Amino acid sequence: MLPRRYLHLFYAFASRPPFRLVAAGAPFALPQPGEPTVQFAAGLARSGDDGLLVSYGVLDCEMRLARYSLEAVLQELGLT
Repeated sequence: MLPRRYLHLFYAFASRPPFRLVAAGAPFALPQPGEPTVQFAAGLARSGDDGLLVSYGVLDCEMRLARYSLEAVLQELGLT
């Protein structure tokens, strides 16, 4: 059996019902030593004025945090 590899993406949806999807970025793996495998993004929060902080679990054994540039994410989504 092949090892599992989880991917994630940033997305945006409309601010009013029916909250349609307006943008989706390319799938990516969160930072992890070695080859990325089982990851589960659990939270997303603003970090200062210009960052996003993603909390996630790795192999159901440890929690990690990754920081992303808000400007880079909005650019990836075509929202700048």
